[in-house]
Amino acid sequence: MLLPNGLVFQVGKLRTATSSSSRTSVGPVAVVRIGGLLWQRPRRRAAQSNGTVYVPCSDGLRAVTPTSSAAPVASWTTTTGAHSSPIVTGAYVLVDRGSTLYELNASNGSLYKSFPIGT
Repeated sequence: MLLPNGLVFQVGKLRTATSSSSRTSVGPVAVVRIGGLLWQRPRRRAAQSNGTVYVPCSDGLRAVTPTSSAAPVASWTTTTGAHSSPIVTGAYVLVDRGSTLYELNASNGSLYKSFPIGT
């Protein structure tokens, strides 16, 4: 994922996240474990807004802030257990778990609202 600050962010299957300061660089600047197994299926994608990446992990959605000078920082993990592909809508992140859609505060992951969506 290309970020607005010029970084490239990539997640791997073994709970690793990599950020690089150059689009042409092959070697990572920083690699860090950020949580449960990261989903690498076509239906599970990360989303980003203002340099923060929202990563769907098997143990929940995580907000990660990559930098070029240090390992990416996981600032929060959702307590809902929801781990689908997120949608960022301004100050909120939408993510579902089964038949419930969760609206999370993008800055701290706290639950704002939840909606039943059926199966």
